[in-house]
Amino acid sequence: MKKIETESQIGFSTFRRRASELDLRHIQNAEIACRVEDMVANVIFLETPAEVGFSYDDNKKYSTDDDETSFANYAALQHFFEKFPQFKINEFYVIGESYGGVYASTLSVRILEGPANINLKGFAIGNGFLDREMLANSLVFFIYYHGLVDTELWKNLTKHCCGDKASQESCNFVGYVSSDCETQVIKVTDFLQNKGLNIYNLYSECHSGDPNSRYVFDKRNMLRYLPKSQKGRDVSYDPTCLNSSNVRKWINQPLVRKAIHIPSHIQNWKLCRSE
Repeated sequence: MKKIETESQIGFSTFRRRASELDLRHIQNAEIACRVEDMVANVIFLETPAEVGFSYDDNKKYSTDDDETSFANYAALQHFFEKFPQFKINEFYVIGESYGGVYASTLSVRILEGPANINLKGFAIGNGFLDREMLANSLVFFIYYHGLVDTELWKNLTKHCCGDKASQESCNFVGYVSSDCETQVIKVTDFLQNKGLNIYNLYSECHSGDPNSRYVFDKRNMLRYLPKSQKGRDVSYDPTCLNSSNVRKWINQPLVRKAIHIPSHIQNWKLCRSE
C-alpha cells in the first residue's frame, strides 16, 4: 500500500505532522527509528506548492493557484513512478488535511482522469478546507456552542444575520447582510483574535514561542472571510499554539539535509510560507 499526503495553501509542510509524532526533541542525529506502519506502507510527503518546505522552482515561479498545483502534483506522481516503477503495483491512497483537502481531492480527480496507470484505491480528507463560506459560518456556530459567545451577542447575531432563525441555511456571517450584522460579527472575530485561544483544542493550553508556527496561518485562514475590526492586533501576531521549532531545528541540520538528499542551495525548511 502507498499513500501520499498533501497539505498547503500559502504553504504548510506535511512533514511536521510525521516529525512531531516522532518527538524530534529526543533525536540528535539523522536517524529515525522504524515504526510498525513503516513496515506495511510507504508514504510520500508532497510539499506543495513550490517553496513550501524544501520544495522549489528552478525558474523562481511561485505564483500559482489550485488548478495549477493539482497538475503539478499529478506530474510529480508520474515522475515518481517512472523513477520507482516497483511501487506501481501497490494500492495508492491520497490523504490531505486542512487546505490539503483541496489538493487531495483535485489530485484524485487528475489521477482518475489522467493517462497514468496509478492504482488509486481512495482518498481521505481530515478537517479539510473545502468551502470558505461553510468554514467561516460554521466557525461562528462552533464558538457559540462551546460557550464562548454570550447569549446577548448571539441574540444580536441571529437577529441581524439570520433573520431571527439560527441555522446554517439562514445565517450569513460571511457576505455583507447589513452594517448591524457586520458589527456583531466583528465582535466575534475580535474575541477570537485577541483571547489567545488554542484553535486546535479549546481545552488545551496555547504554547507560544515559535513565530513560524502553523497556528498563525491556520487561524488567519479561518478568519479570513469574516468581517474584522481594523483596530487591535493583527492576527498574524497572535500567540502561537503549536511549537514546531524542534522539527525545524532537527530537519535543517546538515546531516539530516544530506540524508534526505537536499541540495545545499535549497532554502531552509520552514513549516509555513506566505511570501
